[in-house]
Amino acid sequence: MFVYFVRHGETEFNKKRICQGHKDSPLTLRGVRSAEKHGKRLSKERIGIIYSSDLGRCVETARIINKFLRVGVVRVSELRERDFGYFNGRSYDEIKRKLNLSNPSEVAPGGGEF
Repeated sequence: MFVYFVRHGETEFNKKRICQGHKDSPLTLRGVRSAEKHGKRLSKERIGIIYSSDLGRCVETARIINKFLRVGVVRVSELRERDFGYFNGRSYDEIKRKLNLSNPSEVAPGGGEF
């Protein structure tokens, strides 16, 4: 059995260097095209199911890929990105001044998680 991991396509927040965390942002045209490229590539593999975070950007990426695969898509909240609490929707420049992003055990204020 093989497991393929695909990151969601580029979003407007990615482009603007804004931390998404549990907030959402639509895919850019580049993000849509990237998902289509992954879908075409993965259509050559024997894939039986797609597991996706339940966040919109991930669901949209999975939906686009699935146009090529035509398999079941399961939304799984446990696949969500880390919750940055207060920093969800804030610029990375602001976050870097206040939080060490390279330390996975540092807790973000305002309901953030490890």
